[in-house]
Amino acid sequence: MNEPVRPTCLIAEDEPILRAELCRQLKTHWSELIITAQVDNGRDALDILNSEPISVAFLDIQMPPPDGVAVASMCDPSTLVVFVTAYSQFAVRAFEQSAVDFVLKPYSEQRICGTVARVKQRLEDTTRRAIDFSLLVDRLQPSTSKFRWIPVGNRGGSTKIVHVDDVLYFKSEDKYHSGFGR
Repeated sequence: MNEPVRPTCLIAEDEPILRAELCRQLKTHWSELIITAQVDNGRDALDILNSEPISVAFLDIQMPPPDGVAVASMCDPSTLVVFVTAYSQFAVRAFEQSAVDFVLKPYSEQRICGTVARVKQRLEDTTRRAIDFSLLVDRLQPSTSKFRWIPVGNRGGSTKIVHVDDVLYFKSEDKYHSGFGR
């Protein structure tokens, strides 16, 4: 049985102490999460987001350019975004970017726990939709079962059963004539 894919995370926060604290709290409250990168500016965040699949990005709204909102607008839509900032007035801009959550600094344990729960739920919903879509696509695929025998009618009204491997080509002589039971 395959192991479930562990979610990956990018933390983009320009304040080293707050970045370390966010990292610590995420490791404490979400042990399955793989923190693949920690950066202190938007340019490096974009480089990471464009080079590998990231499940969730924690982006500081005000960091060296581009800022967190600009980074979110340029990243893959499948990456879930959580904005972190010391300024609540950025909340509307954050949610306009379809943020999963908006966390004010300093990070409280309770707040990070709530954020982790929301992100996990969103990832689970996304995975479930992807599985449902995959099953639907599988059902829409043409059947792999092949005909082995083909009934072939002739003008005399008789029908022969022919093995498909013996068929070289099909030819129709009458526009609407099926060859079966006139």
